[in-house]
Amino acid sequence: MLEMNQQICAIRYAMLHYVTSLFNSKRLYSFLVDVEFTLQNQKGYISFYIGDFEEENIKNIEEKEFSTKGYKNSKFHLFEIYDTKNFIDDINGSIDVKFGKVVDNTIEINIVVEDEQVHLKYDGILTIELT
Repeated sequence: MLEMNQQICAIRYAMLHYVTSLFNSKRLYSFLVDVEFTLQNQKGYISFYIGDFEEENIKNIEEKEFSTKGYKNSKFHLFEIYDTKNFIDDINGSIDVKFGKVVDNTIEINIVVEDEQVHLKYDGILTIELT
């Protein structure tokens, strides 16, 4: 279930993708969380990267928690929310993300964002897509 600013949103899809990057000639691995939803027949999304891990392994996030107050200098990168009216990419409040166990190519996720611009709670399942 996704609740944003006290409104329930319908989930269109929820995916987790592996992402590889190079930084100073060093290969790093991240995960892209990509959730699309509708609210009052309008599309919105939540999207962020979590990572910069040294190995491509789901164990980097499985059954782990990531929290921050203001996502700069954290494991979160490019945290974006489009709430169907506003594009929010500067979150100064708190972000809490918990991943559950991997089961049948899916992983549970719990996201809580508390900010001046957005209050978001998502409890759901991400389909893991290997690319």
